[in-house]
Amino acid sequence: MRHRLGLITLALILGAGTARAALLPFELGADFRSDWYWRGYTLTESSVIQPWISAPVGAGGLSVTVRGSFALQDRDLNEAADRLDLTLGYRKGLGVLWKPLYLTAGFTNYWYMNAADDETTQEVYLGAGASLPFVDASLTAYRDVNVVDATYL
Repeated sequence: MRHRLGLITLALILGAGTARAALLPFELGADFRSDWYWRGYTLTESSVIQPWISAPVGAGGLSVTVRGSFALQDRDLNEAADRLDLTLGYRKGLGVLWKPLYLTAGFTNYWYMNAADDETTQEVYLGAGASLPFVDASLTAYRDVNVVDATYL
């Protein structure tokens, strides 16, 4: 039941974004992976799909991103890894002369749809990067503020 609710929520979000595309520009995509490792842990060794949608909030560098992660194989073994992430992020360029350089900060809620509620966690992040002609390079530090007492780069 929780899995269906998550998929329905994701479908509604994607549908709402499509209907408002003329009013609110957004990015939409999906990543396919043959297995899924996250923060040094194996979440599943089966294929996953990770659909996402990201939209700006106003004109000041604030954005909202929703990303799902769903196992495509061996559902009976891997559905506990299904996750829906909600991120509120901020990106700020560093002025005219340093335009390729930017800072980022944000908050992410990770919701494991088929797991116990105490496995849902949140992270804050802070990063810096550079948008160069052929590459976008960045370094970001993530700090879990709920379940795991850890910081990740």
